[in-house]
Amino acid sequence: MIGRRNLFWGVVLALMLGWVGMMGVSAQTKSVDVLRRDGEITILANGDVQVVETWEVRFIGGPFHYAFREIPLNKVEDITGWSVAEGGQVYEPGDGEAGTYVLDRSSDKIRITWYFPTTSDATRIFILRYTLKGALWIHDNGDQFFWKFIEADRAYPIEQATVVVHLPAAFNAEQILTETYRNGQAMGGGQVRRGGEVVFQGGPFPGGTEWEIRVQWPHGVVQASPPAWQKWEMWKPWINLGLLALALVVALGGPALAYLWWYTKGRDPQVRLRVPVIPRPPADVPPGVVGVLVDEKADMQDILATLADLGNREYLRIEQALTKSGRVSRREGPRFVLLNPGWSGLRPFERRLLAALFAQRSNEVEALAQVREALSQGVGKKVAETLEAVGVDVEAELTREEETPPGWPANLRRVRSLASLRERFYKHIPDIQRDLYDEVVRLGYFDRAPDKVRQRTVALTALFSGLPLSAVACGLVRLGSQFWGAFALMIALMIAEAAFIVAAWFIPRKTLKGAQEAAKWQAFKRYLRNIRRYTQPEEAKEVFERYFPYAIAFGLEKEWVRQFEPLNVPPPRWYTPVPYGGYGYGGVPGRVGHGAMPTGAGRGAPSLDGMAQGAFTSLSQVSDGLMSALNQAATVFVSAPSSSGSGGGGFSGGGGGRGGGGGGGSSGFG
Repeated sequence: MIGRRNLFWGVVLALMLGWVGMMGVSAQTKSVDVLRRDGEITILANGDVQVVETWEVRFIGGPFHYAFREIPLNKVEDITGWSVAEGGQVYEPGDGEAGTYVLDRSSDKIRITWYFPTTSDATRIFILRYTLKGALWIHDNGDQFFWKFIEADRAYPIEQATVVVHLPAAFNAEQILTETYRNGQAMGGGQVRRGGEVVFQGGPFPGGTEWEIRVQWPHGVVQASPPAWQKWEMWKPWINLGLLALALVVALGGPALAYLWWYTKGRDPQVRLRVPVIPRPPADVPPGVVGVLVDEKADMQDILATLADLGNREYLRIEQALTKSGRVSRREGPRFVLLNPGWSGLRPFERRLLAALFAQRSNEVEALAQVREALSQGVGKKVAETLEAVGVDVEAELTREEETPPGWPANLRRVRSLASLRERFYKHIPDIQRDLYDEVVRLGYFDRAPDKVRQRTVALTALFSGLPLSAVACGLVRLGSQFWGAFALMIALMIAEAAFIVAAWFIPRKTLKGAQEAAKWQAFKRYLRNIRRYTQPEEAKEVFERYFPYAIAFGLEKEWVRQFEPLNVPPPRWYTPVPYGGYGYGGVPGRVGHGAMPTGAGRGAPSLDGMAQGAFTSLSQVSDGLMSALNQAATVFVSAPSSSGSGGGGFSGGGGGRGGGGGGGSSGFG
């Protein structure tokens, strides 16, 4: 029984595989082979061209029930007199039944689709007729018929083609010029017969191959005016030349005008200093503001410079978080410790930065209270989850033994890990930048905020310079590749637009006061870059911490640290490689000026001698950690959720010698 059952299923499987195989072979062998596609073309004295195409088609496999031929109207004014016949049967206009045809016309092409009885593995012969209006090239040096008889846009092969052209009169052979082109390459002329006939032969033509015929005879026999498309063809070289000249003017003149625009509207007032370097800050201006003044942008290095400056002024410090085993926590990263909650003496951008780091929302305060109460009852895991859900640093808030200093505001944290700021801090950056821009305007360095000037100017420049570019692009879409000069013009316009956008980016202009102050700060920047040339090692040690925020604002922090590493300079006191006991809090904040050394009184910070007794004793030993902390801060601060022719030997013109004829288009079967 089992053997019979296995035999039964084996037979079924074999039959199914055989059926699938036959279907695959059938699908693979369904194809069309056009054995011949001949043409008989008669050129009338009125300029019309009558075309008769004979298609002998062998259908392999099937079924097939229709064929189509599509001809573009780019070099013919109209195509009329369509008809399809087969074996004496003339097809009628219809809507898809066998023995009918459908004609579809658009502004740039005509398509005829004819329907025949369902056919498989058979040969059919179709006769296609139509009349071309305005298809001749009319010129004093000779009239021409130039036609793509075999189109490239087809998937089937054509074995051979013979085209007989009946000229409008009888001419001597030396008066007639002929040529054929295969994919644009000249392949030799046709055979001129007596009585004004020219015979062209070619093949085979695989799918994708184009074949054109061309014949010219003396002017005057055909009584017709040049068609509209011919006028375009005659003007096309001159138009392309003009477009090329215009493109050259735009490509050279556009950037020159953009530079002139910047020079007159955006160039800062010129200021000369008597000395090349200034060895101290020219004014008591925060480093973040200096960074905006110098490069006219409020960016991350200005925020980090402000962070370091607040550290110098005893408002915060940065320390490395440790795991319970005493190692540096890579997961948590550095943490920020608030030393003073009194911010009344700070500028708006400084207060906003501290608030972004340490301010607690009401739900965080409530959650922290719930956690502490739960901890007192011995419940820990759920508490930690509750805190982490609202972004509270569990380890920093709950494992410290220090008590909150008296009078500490309830809406401020004392400690904030960098990890807890990921995908949170970025929301505050635009407001901090806005405060920085407002500060440089308030100080009289700019009449208007540089970012607003830049954004408005770039937007208007992109809009107005993009209008001609869009117009040329639309023209190219419509005209195609006929006017290659338009491509050059489009590239030139892109160059000019890019030049104007770059100029618009630098268009914010400083006031005279702003230019004078910027020149002084640039001199101070040169001093910082080459400080070891101007300062003795003993003096250099004293200025490292003091000027480090300015080095960050100028983008010199790496060079700055590298210059001081060999001098055994202690790290900034606001950076602690490892946490030490007590958060500490200051007495009266805001009294330390920018670039001045803090006194350290009341901070609870260790002395330099105490630091020397620890694991790290000099800048060379902690520089990697310091730079890493700043780099991590920059990365985390900006992190956001991923979702948030002439006569006598040549043709009279028309098409440039290859690929310029009318006709072509596409065809196919189904």
